[in-house]
Amino acid sequence: MITRTGRMVWVTLITNQKIILIAREILSSFTQKFEIIFNQELKDLYTVLKGNVSIFRQNSRLKDLKHLINNEFYLQYTSPYKTGSLKGKNLTSISKKIYQIAKSLSHKKKSFLLLKDLLSKTNSSTDFNNVDSSNIIYELVQNNALIPVPSDLSKKKLLIH
Repeated sequence: MITRTGRMVWVTLITNQKIILIAREILSSFTQKFEIIFNQELKDLYTVLKGNVSIFRQNSRLKDLKHLINNEFYLQYTSPYKTGSLKGKNLTSISKKIYQIAKSLSHKKKSFLLLKDLLSKTNSSTDFNNVDSSNIIYELVQNNALIPVPSDLSKKKLLIH
């Protein structure tokens, strides 16, 4: 667990994993941006709004909050992924090898794959180091060779199995 304080808020990240330095920096960045985006709401929270935090759950503000969280904490990389097409993509042989591992993983599960599982499998079945593997997986995501699955679709698929 780590906590960061801003001028108007305290933000705590609770995790069951070891905290790395970058998480501290991300939490600090999140805290600053949260205070900028929700400046007026925070100023009015205990006066005009009388402590009513539901303002952060209203559609437009909730969308802003979700966007901030996803952008700062890279939550899109914790979503399930499926393999896309390699047509028209100029990938290195190493990238293609990791793509094949991803295809194998998703085929074995007859479902989607998680990037953390792909990273783990890549590290255990190749001689690539963790940083190189992570960079190549990131490249595959950026090139749409690995495509995030919308959460409602992945939940339906998981419920079927």
